[in-house]
Amino acid sequence: MKVSRYLFLSALLFLATGRLVAEISAVPHPAAPIDAKRTVVWSPLFQATWDQIKTETGPLLTVSPENEMISRLEGFKWNAAATMPDGSWKTWSGPATSEFLATVNREAAALAGDPEGPFKIDDNPPPGRLMAFGLLDHEVEFFRELARAKSIPLKFQAGGQETEVCFFGARDGHSAIRVLSWQPAERSHAVQIRCKDADDSVILYLPPAASDFDTASMRIRSLLERKGADIPESEVIQYLYKGDQIRIPYLTLESKAEFSGQLGGLIDFERMKAMTVVQASQLTRFKLHEKGARVRSETTIAMDPFGGPPEPKPPRAFIYDRPFFVFMWKKDAAWPYFGAWIGDSSAMEKWTGPAKD
Repeated sequence: MKVSRYLFLSALLFLATGRLVAEISAVPHPAAPIDAKRTVVWSPLFQATWDQIKTETGPLLTVSPENEMISRLEGFKWNAAATMPDGSWKTWSGPATSEFLATVNREAAALAGDPEGPFKIDDNPPPGRLMAFGLLDHEVEFFRELARAKSIPLKFQAGGQETEVCFFGARDGHSAIRVLSWQPAERSHAVQIRCKDADDSVILYLPPAASDFDTASMRIRSLLERKGADIPESEVIQYLYKGDQIRIPYLTLESKAEFSGQLGGLIDFERMKAMTVVQASQLTRFKLHEKGARVRSETTIAMDPFGGPPEPKPPRAFIYDRPFFVFMWKKDAAWPYFGAWIGDSSAMEKWTGPAKD
């Protein structure tokens, strides 16, 4: 089942006292550090889009100066087909032309069940610009619906504050829920909620301390595989028993992110030299409720050739007839060794009339 008109990234939390709008951040790679005091999202769709644009450029050769985030993207090892939900995602790449955009939007609209595609290209892009797009549009339905709490709130604590929120859950057993970990001494636990499509599940993990997505993913992977888990399998009760309960807050997250500032540098590819990332954006929405979950993510990457042929433009006049800055800057330095803001004419030679012979 597809999610109609669902995007990805910025956050809306529905609270018992009303709706709180909170800014949601994002990271392009799971090992990227996160702000533990904010809601943060990550999806490998951005990685898939990065991988896709290299079908146009060939393998990356060098980045000058070196860029840590690009190195992370290049070093990410994964199997996209095994990771992403079948039939619910796709990536595209090609030149920034109206013909290419029309093809992408037509296929994206068919994938998402929308009347038109979501992607855009700047008017009059520079010659040689390459684009890559990614779309993930997927909904899951729990194998057995959980119950909405109607009489009491969940008291959510974060940042030294307690907030009463709406929640759903179960108690005294539930056939769709598997206990992955229960660590009361560490105040940590994890559960897996099975979905009607056996290939899908929703996993909730309360870690003992905040971590990045990479660390949390490795922990869950070990629990799913029963490798390196803290408790032997024989000691783990993998189902809810009488007296157990699970309470999950309703989530509605929406966020926009722009990663181009993290991907700076002059990039040489096997087939394309001196490319720069001029756009790396992600838009995502996610919902979690008693019946299941839904997500849609859109990603866009644009690369321009450095020093390509310029578009014809009108003559330009660089006239400093208003206050301006002047700097003296040493090559490769991070800061100027002299700078001035010219806010008035006191440093200027005054006009006294035409020069005489």
